[in-house]
Amino acid sequence: MLAHLDTEAYLESLASPTFSYTIVRQGLYSESFPVYTSNFDLKQASSSSESSLIIRIPLDGAGRGISWAKRDELGEATARLLKEYAMDPSSFRFNNKLIILSGPKEYTLNETAEVFSKVLGKDVKIQQVTVDEYVDQAGVGYRSDSTELDRLWATAFEGIRQGEAGSVTGYLGELLEREPEDFETTIRGMLKD
Repeated sequence: MLAHLDTEAYLESLASPTFSYTIVRQGLYSESFPVYTSNFDLKQASSSSESSLIIRIPLDGAGRGISWAKRDELGEATARLLKEYAMDPSSFRFNNKLIILSGPKEYTLNETAEVFSKVLGKDVKIQQVTVDEYVDQAGVGYRSDSTELDRLWATAFEGIRQGEAGSVTGYLGELLEREPEDFETTIRGMLKD
């Protein structure tokens, strides 16, 4: 995330009468939930004989969360934003500004697990573990053989704890001209695919 913030600062420093920018921050994709849930696999969980499933992450699942947004809708909203700019660049409302496209609701990771429980008909819970225990799990983080990269990825949970993934704005729905798809609907659709 630091590289993104550095890029934003750089663009802001370049603003002039001959150079303008718009920074579009897209919310975290609903479809990317495995990255934040120790690669929880819906289809595997669905076919499992286990009635209770545990997601082990270095966060207790309470507090701040993620404002999940469907990837297709983020793309559509961004395209509409580009169209708005193309129609009249001189009066574009986001010239030299930042816009955050987010889902309509912030879900704690416990609430995310509750959605999985509801969709799967199984008990899914978050269990807080240490970073060492987290990176010792197979297939977490960068899904690499590098514990160092997995440790680096684990810092994302501190960002979630601090609210960096939970911003909720109305811009996604405004640009779509409809209510964005809720997280549970997206998860149900992913299980059917």
